[in-house]
Amino acid sequence: MIKKYQSYFPLLIIILGGLFLILTFTYFGFKDDNVYRSTNQKVSKVQYVLVNEDKGAVFEGRKYELGADFVTLINQDSKNSWQTVSRNIANAGIENGQFDAEIIIPQDFSERLLSLQSIAPEQATINYRVRKGQNEISNQAVQTQVNDILKNFNQRVVQMYFSSIVGNLSEAQLNVNKIVGAETDAKKYLMTNIQDPFKELSGGFNNLSNVSSILDEDNKGFLSEQQAFVSSVKTLMDDNNKSLEAGSTSTKEAKKSVNENIDKTNEKLKDSLKQFEDQFNQQKTQLENQRQSDLSGYKAKYDGLNQSVFKQLGNFYTLPTGEVNSAGVYTEFLLNAKLFQETQTARIDELKDEIKQLQSQVETLNDLRKQIAQTYYGSAEKNPDTASEEDIKQAIVKLMADSKENKVNLDNRYRQMIEESLPQIPADTLENLLQKLIAENIITDSQSKKFQDELTIVRRYAKNFEKEIGKEGNFSYLEAKSEHNSIIPINSREVTISIDPTKDNRISLKTDHTEQGSLGIRNLTDLLPVLKTELDQKLKSYGYISEWSEVSNHEFSISLKKNPTEPEPKPPVDP
Repeated sequence: MIKKYQSYFPLLIIILGGLFLILTFTYFGFKDDNVYRSTNQKVSKVQYVLVNEDKGAVFEGRKYELGADFVTLINQDSKNSWQTVSRNIANAGIENGQFDAEIIIPQDFSERLLSLQSIAPEQATINYRVRKGQNEISNQAVQTQVNDILKNFNQRVVQMYFSSIVGNLSEAQLNVNKIVGAETDAKKYLMTNIQDPFKELSGGFNNLSNVSSILDEDNKGFLSEQQAFVSSVKTLMDDNNKSLEAGSTSTKEAKKSVNENIDKTNEKLKDSLKQFEDQFNQQKTQLENQRQSDLSGYKAKYDGLNQSVFKQLGNFYTLPTGEVNSAGVYTEFLLNAKLFQETQTARIDELKDEIKQLQSQVETLNDLRKQIAQTYYGSAEKNPDTASEEDIKQAIVKLMADSKENKVNLDNRYRQMIEESLPQIPADTLENLLQKLIAENIITDSQSKKFQDELTIVRRYAKNFEKEIGKEGNFSYLEAKSEHNSIIPINSREVTISIDPTKDNRISLKTDHTEQGSLGIRNLTDLLPVLKTELDQKLKSYGYISEWSEVSNHEFSISLKKNPTEPEPKPPVDP
């Protein structure tokens, strides 16, 4: 029964602790003996400052921060002004009159409030003070408001305890129900397994008395056996004592024999030590003699080595007198180093001069590049990558024309080439051809304008050079993708081809402008044997023949190999 009520002790302690906390707060609220009755005069809004230093505590597996709960509670007070700051700021505000009352929640506030279940619970305290210099009515009003706030918070804490107590009571009730059920089961077990067997206990007592008489007889037999065992043990111990006395006598004799053996061993050990000492002294003398011999021998060797080293070092600085060069290695090294330094200095000066010359050449080349760019691209800052086709045209026009007389100003070689080409250009026929190509939508307007500009330049050259343009020419208009039997004369040009005899050489015949089609050789298959015969005639003296193969209508390959039927040519013999 005591154990059953022990589970309610913590709950009673919590209830008593809550009541004790209420009385504590009530005591703090009325600890001043000078109690004044509040008048009907209204007090201005009070400035409170709160310092929360509470660190919180754990109660029944849950962490509580009652200091933070107190801060939440005072934030609901709209009648007064509250501020939460640190202790230093609060003390300074009380001293300079910024705040009317200061409330400090200590660090162990939650820990003390939640320690009522411990063996020695501690009283939780909240420190507060009122600013000095106020009238007694204001002080009393501030203290009353502070007490009301503390009382409200205390009620909340007590409610928390009571809710915990109710929860624990509910849990205790469940445990009691379980205990009652267990007692009911135990009662049934006792009635079944103990009460019913005890009903047959009276008959068992008769059997028990019979067993007791049997045990008495067995006890007498055990006593007789015990006395026999004691006598046999005593006899055995007497025999052992006699054998130990005999063993003691033999032990004394053995000890005497051992002592004699030890004495003999000590004598032998002394002789061995003396012999070892004699051998040691002899070895020591031999080693000392050997040391002296080695010392004198090695000293002579080291002295000779020392003299040789000094001699070599002397030769390092100066050579023996009478040789061609009496200067030593070191002196010669210094002379060579000085000569090398002078040579390097002279070479550095030469390189500086060469660098200056190269820089001058670079500047000259840059000026020449700018001059060329200005002449052929129209700007000194442009180059073949950045200059457009229009820039090149304008630069050429400017180069061709004389700004004063508006005459063509070209190099004599260019002029000669142009004068030779003018009779071969039928300008009027080409202009008519352009009109027809435009009408047939063969060329675009931009292409037509480009050709017209070129014809204008041709006529201008002919006028300025006082040369005639070519006569009328004949042009045949060919339909696309159709064969025509017309023979169109083209300009012939001689091309030199280099052939590598170690690999296949591929020759391709293509036009530069393939906008309207491509150029091919219709009878390339028939033409290749003719070309092969001509080439083999020229290669015959060198012992080579050629192999030709057609790749396409405008491309073929040539490879060279030794002619197996011709002997290798002999080198010419000088007369």
